[in-house]
Amino acid sequence: MTNPPALRPALATAPAVTFTALPFGGAVLVDGSTFAVVECGDRDAALIEELLEDRPAGTRRPDDGGERARGAARLVAEGWLVPQVRTARSGEGGDEDEPAPEKAEGGSR
Repeated sequence: MTNPPALRPALATAPAVTFTALPFGGAVLVDGSTFAVVECGDRDAALIEELLEDRPAGTRRPDDGGERARGAARLVAEGWLVPQVRTARSGEGGDEDEPAPEKAEGGSR
């Protein structure tokens, strides 16, 4: 079952990337294809959780000074997160969100 369009997050973890919140704060992003790992402090972990969560449009907290947009752009540029791409699935009459194709190799992680 997919979420209604208004509740779909704009970003998703990249293929083979797992985001795990840690029990005592912070989080890690792990790329299972390269075994790259990045540790996130509480602030970055909260940002990533917010970027990935399902929320109706217009209910996110105000972005103070573009911090969320800069953080999202950095995570996408580094290949940890990817924009959701809306594609029509033939025969099912609805839109389905899929991660955008992975960027070309050679990016820094």
